[in-house]
This record gives sequence, structure tokens and C-alpha cells, in this order.
Amino acid sequence: MTELLVLTDAQLGGLVDYGEAIEVVESAFRDFGQGRATMPSKVYLSFPRYKGDIRVMPAATGDRYAGVKLVNSHGENPSKGLPAVVGTYLLFSQETGMPLCLMAATLLTAIRTGAASAVATRHMARSDARSVGLIGAGAQAAHQLRAIGRVRNIEEVVVWAPNADRERTAALVTRMQGEFPDLRIRVADSVVEAAGSDILCTTTPSRAPLFPAAALEVGAHINAVGAAGT
Repeated sequence: MTELLVLTDAQLGGLVDYGEAIEVVESAFRDFGQGRATMPSKVYLSFPRYKGDIRVMPAATGDRYAGVKLVNSHGENPSKGLPAVVGTYLLFSQETGMPLCLMAATLLTAIRTGAASAVATRHMARSDARSVGLIGAGAQAAHQLRAIGRVRNIEEVVVWAPNADRERTAALVTRMQGEFPDLRIRVADSVVEAAGSDILCTTTPSRAPLFPAAALEVGAHINAVGAAGT
């Protein structure tokens, strides 16, 4: 049996570049759109008692590799000292069906999601878009900014969280300001203020509307992230 390579999130963090991730994700979208990739529908295994689920996502492109990603979503995990989302990815050989690599996919999922938003932003947002509104102050928010900053010259970022956790939101702003010292990053006074940005990223699983359509500026671009399966 082929030796199985195992990679952790820490190891992958030193291997994955946002710019490269954006190009790879765009190539995968193109392959799928042109019929060169296979991506069956996502399968959900729900656990109502624990208000969570596991999502199974198989895909293949080209004729060498195929993979299956499993991602859980347990919104109550943070209260237990655990992450709400954890990903695992298993890579296979198409030729033999043998497993080749077992990867932690929590970081990969976060980067891929940010990269997908960057691809959409590159092709659909105004070329002169300069401001980003982040609705949601969880782990994904920073990845959205890191990726979108690769495709647009961002100058200002405003953040608002639907759970009204000002302390958590302020901590995210402080962390991002340290990472992006040339940007103006601040907490929005209201969700409407954040929604008025040139590029809006809704990184929240909220099932309820958070702002009226009138809050959007003409020509705004929206990356709606976090509501899959709801």
C-alpha cells in the first residue's frame, strides 16, 4: 500500500499562498463550467440533538487525482472551547483509488472560501471599488480581506457583527489593522454602514435578513458567504 502523507494545518499554512489559491480556484471553476470537472452534490449528515452536521464534498478534475472533503458545522462548539468548523480532506489517485494524502482542511477551507470571493470580486466588482464591508467577525472575515486585497486596491474596511459582540469585533479590527497597516479598518456603527461599502462580504450563517436592500450602494458587489445549506 502507498504510504499515506499526512499534513496538518500548521504545515499547510506555510505551503499555501493566497495569490496561487485564487488562480487555482478560478481554474477549478472554469473546469467545472466547461465540463472538465466532476462535483456531485454535497451530502449532509445532520445531528439535530447537537445542532450540528457533517458535510461530505467529493470532486475530481483532470485524470490524476480526486478528493473528498468533510467539514463539520457545530455552532455551539465555541462555548465548549472547540472550533465551530473543522475540515478534513482525503486525496486519492484516480488510477488506483489509493489514498495519497490526508490533510487538515480547516485552514484550506478558509483560504478557498476567501479565494472564491476574490475570483467573484475580480470579475464582477467595479474596477474602482475601494471599500470593503465585513458583516461577521468570525474566522472567515480576515480571509476575505486577505484574498480580496489581491484583486482590488482596498483603502477602507468596516466591520459589523450580527451578534453585537463589540469586544470580538474590536479584536478582529485590531488584528487586521496590524496585518494591514496601510488600510483604514474600523468597527461600523451599524450594519447599514457596513452594507454601504463597494464590496460587501456577509460572513455569517444568519437565516434572517440583516439589512434592507436600500442600504446597498448602486454598483455594489456582494460576496454572500456562510449561508450554505440554510
